[in-house]
Amino acid sequence: MRVLVSVLRRTGIPPASLDPDGRCSVRGGAGQSATASAARSRSRRTLTRELHPSSAVTAHLTALAILAAITSPTAIAAVLVILHRPHPVRLLAAYLAGSFVASLTVGALILAGLNASGIFGARSSTATPILDIVIGAVILTSAAWLSSERSIEVRRRAVARRERHRAAQLAKRGGQPGASARIINRGSVALLLALGAAMHLPGLLYLDALAKLSHQNQSASRTVLALFIFNVIMLAPLELPLAGFVLDARRTEQMVTALNSFIRRHRRSGLLAACVAVGGYLVLSGVIALIG
Repeated sequence: MRVLVSVLRRTGIPPASLDPDGRCSVRGGAGQSATASAARSRSRRTLTRELHPSSAVTAHLTALAILAAITSPTAIAAVLVILHRPHPVRLLAAYLAGSFVASLTVGALILAGLNASGIFGARSSTATPILDIVIGAVILTSAAWLSSERSIEVRRRAVARRERHRAAQLAKRGGQPGASARIINRGSVALLLALGAAMHLPGLLYLDALAKLSHQNQSASRTVLALFIFNVIMLAPLELPLAGFVLDARRTEQMVTALNSFIRRHRRSGLLAACVAVGGYLVLSGVIALIG
């Protein structure tokens, strides 16, 4: 009996699995098997959560795309200028196409680099929340600076300096408009494609979304689809005026003009509110992800 117990110990079967009669029992082995099975099940569930996007991640990406859209006032200004040119639908479509292709291509390249580096890989549970907190803290710091008296004075001097520089450049050009305005005034589709590409390169919110996609480690087709949808939402300030101009040109022009005037009148307060909303959302979501 002692010899048998010694042999069983060497093979990893606990002595408790022996009956008083010396026969082998599966009670201890069954307990260990159940524990191992539960561990494997938990591992599979964890791996499934890591490799497949949850509804929370989808909601987060959608929120980032919406925030990126509403914090892009230059898009409205560009639309307003283009709509006053001949053949505005063609020009705006070219501007949108350049913006969309450049944003999608650069985003895909950045995402490929992130996937290759593994910084935000599926096994890293803290990298993306920390990135959320860092970006959110930077934006909130910008909001605090915008609300300070020192910021108001610095921006007032910057505006005056910019106006003097603009007047000097205008005089040097003999009253001719700047480069961007000249490109739009020419009405060249190719130039507007290039201008759209240059004006809509990825910003902080887009980079944060790319980190989320890298963490999800999805298939190539799902990643491209997610990038496509993100850019569709983010570029809504260009897409909606284009669709509206096709349906009702006069009303769309009036609405875009009114929106641009509203943005100009409330630029500081609107920018401050947007910074607080975006920064607060990122910091809160990052903290929740770290705690959870």
